[in-house]
Amino acid sequence: MRDESVGLGIGMGVLSAIFVAGLLVPIRDWLGASNVALVLAIVVVVAAIVGGRLAGAATSVAAALAFDFFHTRPYYTLRIDKREDVIAAVLLLVLGIIVGQLGVLRAGSRREAALNAMAAKRLEAYTALLRKGGWRDGKGLPQVMKGERLGIIGFGEIGRMVGEVGKALGMELVAWSPHMTPERAATGGAKSVTLEELLKTSKVVTLHLVPSEETRKLLNAERLAMMRPDSILANTARSALIDMKALDEALAKGRPGFAALDVYDDEPLAPGYALAKRDNVVLSPHLGFVNDSSFEKFATGSVENLVNWLEGRPLVRVQTG
Repeated sequence: MRDESVGLGIGMGVLSAIFVAGLLVPIRDWLGASNVALVLAIVVVVAAIVGGRLAGAATSVAAALAFDFFHTRPYYTLRIDKREDVIAAVLLLVLGIIVGQLGVLRAGSRREAALNAMAAKRLEAYTALLRKGGWRDGKGLPQVMKGERLGIIGFGEIGRMVGEVGKALGMELVAWSPHMTPERAATGGAKSVTLEELLKTSKVVTLHLVPSEETRKLLNAERLAMMRPDSILANTARSALIDMKALDEALAKGRPGFAALDVYDDEPLAPGYALAKRDNVVLSPHLGFVNDSSFEKFATGSVENLVNWLEGRPLVRVQTG
C-alpha cells in the first residue's frame, strides 16, 4: 500500500477525533474566511514537499476543512477572486500540483433573469405594499423589456445564456469584454460595442466577468454615471467588478435607476448594510448556484476528479493558469 494511502487513513483517524470533539467548526471559525484558502494551500504544499504518509494525512485534513468551510459558505467553492484564493491556486500550480475544476454552473442565468424581472416590475416593493394592505402606489409603472437593449459585460458561456433569455424577451443584445471581437459577439447573436456605448444605451447591464487587474472595479463612479436613469444594473458574478461604495452614491443620484445584486464584498451582509435600505435595489443572499442541481454537480465533479487522480487517470477539467 502506498505511503500516501496509509497517510490518508491516519488523517481520517485524526479527523474522526476532531469531529467527535466538536472542534471542526471552531477551527474553521477561528481561521476566518479570508485565511482558509491560504492555509489549505500551505498545508498541501508542505505535504507535497515532504511526501509519504504526511502528504496523505495532511491532504485528508485539508480536504475536510475545505469541505466544511465550502459547504457552509459555497461562495468560495468556485469564486477565485480574492487575493488569498489566487495565491493558493498559484502556489499549487507552480509546484506542479493538479488543480481540478467543476465546470460552469448554469443556475446563474436563471437567477439573473429573476432579479431583472423583480427590478423591472418592482415586485419586491409591490409585495411589501400588498402585505401592508395597500395596492398600487403610483411610484412608477412596471417596465417592459421587449425592444430594449441588453448590455452583457462578459460574453462567455453564462453571458451567452443570459443573452438567450434576453432574446426570448425580444431584447437587442450588445456585448463587451476586454478582448471582445465583432465575430465572437455575432456567434452569440450580439453586437460588439465599446463599454461606454454599452453603459450609455442599455436598459439592462449585466456582468459576467472574473475580476482581474483589468476588470476589478470596472464600474467605478465615472462609468456608473454614464448609465441611463431608467437602467437596471444586475450582478450575479463578482462584487469586485463594481466599486460598491460608488454604486451606493450612484443609485442615490439616479444613475443607474435600479440595481439587482446577488454578490457582495462581505458576506453575509452586516446589519445596516447601506444598499439594503434603498427602494431601488433588489437583493438576494448569494443564491446564484444554491440549488440541488448545482450541489449535485459539486459532489459528482469532486468525486470524479478525485477518483481519476487516485486511479491514475486524467482529471476531467484541469486548471492551467
